[in-house]
Order: sequence, then C-alpha cells, then structure tokens
Amino acid sequence: MKIKSKFIIFVLVLLLLLSGLSTFSFAAGTKYETESNNTRGTANITYDDYDNYGKISSNSDIDYWKFSFGTTGMANIYLGNIPSGCNFNLHLYSSSGTLMAYSANSSNSAELVKCRVVSGITYYAKISSSSGSSNSYYLFRVKRYDLSKARIFTCQSSDINTRNDAAVSLPHLWQSGYDGEEYLNNLAPSAYSVITASGIYVAGNHGDAGIIRFGTITNQSYLYGNAPSSMLNTSRALSNLSNNALSKIGVIIFASCNSGKTHSVYGNLVDKSIAKGAACAVGWTKNINSGDVGTWLDNFFRFCYLGYSVQNAIT
Repeated sequence: MKIKSKFIIFVLVLLLLLSGLSTFSFAAGTKYETESNNTRGTANITYDDYDNYGKISSNSDIDYWKFSFGTTGMANIYLGNIPSGCNFNLHLYSSSGTLMAYSANSSNSAELVKCRVVSGITYYAKISSSSGSSNSYYLFRVKRYDLSKARIFTCQSSDINTRNDAAVSLPHLWQSGYDGEEYLNNLAPSAYSVITASGIYVAGNHGDAGIIRFGTITNQSYLYGNAPSSMLNTSRALSNLSNNALSKIGVIIFASCNSGKTHSVYGNLVDKSIAKGAACAVGWTKNINSGDVGTWLDNFFRFCYLGYSVQNAIT
C-alpha cells in the first residue's frame, strides 16, 4: 500500500535498513564435518564466524550443524559454494526443534537466512539436497552482528493511534536488525539524550514548524530545530548538537503535523537533522492524522525490510 502525503525528504544516502549480506572474510576458524551428523542429536558443533565445510554425497544425505552465541544480536546463516548441478536447501531450527526460518533457492544458488538470535540458545542448521549430490565441499557459515538501536517516541499512552505507530513498526525493525524500543510520555530532555546513539529515530506526537512535543507536560516538553532565545536550558535544540552528532542515524522521522516546515525562530527539524549528520530525515508539510501515520510507518519499515531504498519505501 502506498500512502500519499506531502512531506519534505532530504536523502544524502539511499539507505537500506536491511543490511543484506555481510562480507564473509578472515574467518575465526575452520571446521570440516564428521559423519554421522544427519540428526540434531549428532550435529557437528561450530562457532560464530567459522568457515565450515561439508559434503552432501547422496540425495538422502543430511548434515546438521549446531551453534550458539555469547550475546544477543542478528545473524546471517549462510550456505554457499553449492556444487554444480546441485540444489541444496538450508533450514534453521530452535533448540526444541521448531523450524524458525529456511532458504530454498533454485539451482545451485547460495542460501541465506537472516534472523535475530538470543544469547545462550542452541540453534541447529540442516543442510539437505533438493536435487543432486557431490563429493565437492559446500561452505557453511554463521555470523552474528550487533543490533542497532531504533527508538520510537510515542508520547501519549492513552492515544491508541499513537501507540499503534510503535506497535506496527517494532516487528519490522526487529527483523531488520534493530533493537526496537518504545518510549512513552517522556519529556524532551530524555528524548534528546538518546538521539545521538540511535540508528533509527521516530518521534510521533503533536508538533508544528520547527518543533515537536514529547510527553504531555508543558514544561520542557518540546524539542526545537533552533534554540529560541528564551530557552534557559538549550539541551533540547538540534542546532546545539555538535557537527556529525547524528551520523549514526540512518533515518529520523518527525511524525507530526507540519514538522517539515520552517519557522522563523525555531528553524526546520529536517534541515537541522541533516546538517548534524543524519543520512535521511522525514517531516510533513501539512496536518496529518495519527492513524494515517501508523499506516505509513507500517508500510515504510516493511518495504525497507523487503530491500527497498528509503526513497522508494517512502513513495
């Protein structure tokens, strides 16, 4: 579904929120399969960032590998070097034997499963043949990487539509490798304090040109593009951030009315975000309905997870 709305978008980098394939190089170690390993109970043990080699020597041959991780994160589970004339499949199971994900491409294409993994849990990968067998080695790898923070400020717990903005977004963000966090009824200082360490930043509440509100308390509830001269504590203005302070942010979204407009004193939230290093910033140039914002966010992050660029996901 495409949500039509007028908004200002500055894109310095067409960011894919879904990182895609990591480059596998400089392996931490090497292992070769030992038979029999055709059940979870006889699975070969491997480790994060190891090169693992095995053979599917008959159509009925199955190889199991098991592994765990010391810290929670996202992982690429990769099967490559598929021998010519063979079509191998990759299935990932939990420690209880529940199928978590699988990859079954055609011909001898590589297989990749990307998923969130939890510290201390044992996972099992099953490699099997859809067609063909060979005495040549396949390459199997698991590689964990850190989650990046995605923070969503939905500032009115009593507003079902505002809460929905987070509810619909978080699953897509988790799938894409972001540690999604929802914040409710926080004041602007708390929102300001974590903005520089966020990979994705979404603020959804009332706003206007150059400002957006956090929480329901009037005092210290606004974040500004530029600091007004009357502000005694200027730690709520994007203009006061150091240069490149927002360089970790792939996309910052001000989901409020008129948040893409420029105010004569408060400036423009989108402009200031880009000036401080954000790769992409989004704001609206008219009044918007909070329910429509939830639908837009749902579609935006879903398309990003599917591999669309930010620019294409927006439109």
